[in-house]
Amino acid sequence: MLSRRGPCRGWGEFLKGRTGVTVQPHCLGRLLHPMGIARRRPRHVLEGKRDEVAHDHAKTELQALKKHLGRRKRTVVISQDKTEFHLYPYLVAIWSAVGSPQPEVRTPGKNLKCVLYGGLNLKTGHLTSHWAATKSGAHFVEYLKTLLHDYPDQKILMIADNGSFHHTQKVDTYVQEHRDRLEIKWLPPYCPDLNDIERTWRRLEASHASNFLFNSLDGLVENVRQCIEELNSTVATN
Repeated sequence: MLSRRGPCRGWGEFLKGRTGVTVQPHCLGRLLHPMGIARRRPRHVLEGKRDEVAHDHAKTELQALKKHLGRRKRTVVISQDKTEFHLYPYLVAIWSAVGSPQPEVRTPGKNLKCVLYGGLNLKTGHLTSHWAATKSGAHFVEYLKTLLHDYPDQKILMIADNGSFHHTQKVDTYVQEHRDRLEIKWLPPYCPDLNDIERTWRRLEASHASNFLFNSLDGLVENVRQCIEELNSTVATN
């Protein structure tokens, strides 16, 4: 890393120190690109936290599972996770006129949030959802009840992360009582990339919960709820 003040300024300081020539940050891209150097956004990685062997083993198993989804007539495979929606607006990049002021989004005086539990049918794309005030074992059980209600005639194979609230006594008891209809495959810790529903959450946040301050948390929830209804209406015939 050349500088904590940013990559462009860092390269500018480097060139000035080596050549004595001052180059403005916005010109650096044009100069460096022909040299094979581009400005790229870094990404977070979980190396050092997760068990890479367990991750690769789970990835191989899931790939094989998804390859044969069409052969499963009596079993539905669900990618399950939860996410949070905040009254404090989620921000995404938007188009704006060159030279115009940076777009602004109002923020609330006090942030509020709601938890959405969801399960994505990996074959059809249908999303089973359940709203709750918090993430807890009790709320997770309520979601499981909703999921079983949505698939009364099929066995459910659910892929879920290993969150601590997933293993409360109440959850363990409920899963054991419904083991004839519900099987859970727990992902290794720190493996969000293996859970397909993560991409659905990102799309929901970007399309129906971003760049806008809702008058209330209920208004935000209703907007996301309508998005889920629209999503399910498009996959119902698939």
